[in-house]
Amino acid sequence: MPFAHACSQLYSTPSQPAILAVLEYTLSPMAPYPRQLQQAIESLNHVLTLTSPSNVILMGDSAGGHLAMSLLSYMLHPDDAEEPRLESVQIKGSEKLRGLCLVSPGLNIDLTGASYKTNSATDYISSDTVHDMYSNLSPPYIALADAIKIPHLSPGDATAEHWSQFPVSETLVTIGEREVLYSSCLEFVEKLKQYGASVKLVIGEGEWHDSPVVDPMFGLKEIEAGTRQAVADWMREMGSLDRRN
Repeated sequence: MPFAHACSQLYSTPSQPAILAVLEYTLSPMAPYPRQLQQAIESLNHVLTLTSPSNVILMGDSAGGHLAMSLLSYMLHPDDAEEPRLESVQIKGSEKLRGLCLVSPGLNIDLTGASYKTNSATDYISSDTVHDMYSNLSPPYIALADAIKIPHLSPGDATAEHWSQFPVSETLVTIGEREVLYSSCLEFVEKLKQYGASVKLVIGEGEWHDSPVVDPMFGLKEIEAGTRQAVADWMREMGSLDRRN
């Protein structure tokens, strides 16, 4: 929460102060997918009653990054949802969200990325950790082998074409070079860029999973020019651009 609050303050300007909205979504296995997606849809729709999509920055770290991408996947392809009772996202036509910030996002159920092996000794999470997360998230009636084929559930495994009409104006993705998620994040960024999405990738030298959020919790010194600073600079830049009501 302190990190998110700091980001919102950097996005604020004297003439247009930012409002921080935090989704306290239900964790798995208390509730499997698509409960979290449903909550994200309802939350975004509420925010969109207060302001234009062009003012909204969607932000998520780790599993929150996964949920952010599940939401965007649903916005693009609502008919692909496994759960037909989900409501629509109230964005019209070619409208786009102002920004998307993903910090160490967990995106792929397919855990074959090279960094799951090369970074297994340098990260505090492992392929087993990520596997357990997805096992808990997936509904009991969907095997993980099948979940990989569902973009809303495994957004990182979706094709580049799936994201061809990406509904966000500017995107920042940060990942630590020591993370087991490193390979999957790099591959995902390349998919977004294939169809012209404006995406900035920042790799944190010497950083492990979710460093901008986790390191301060343990009193660790911020890495100079690291991903935390990159997020701060990006938020400040987004705040300096013109906004609509």
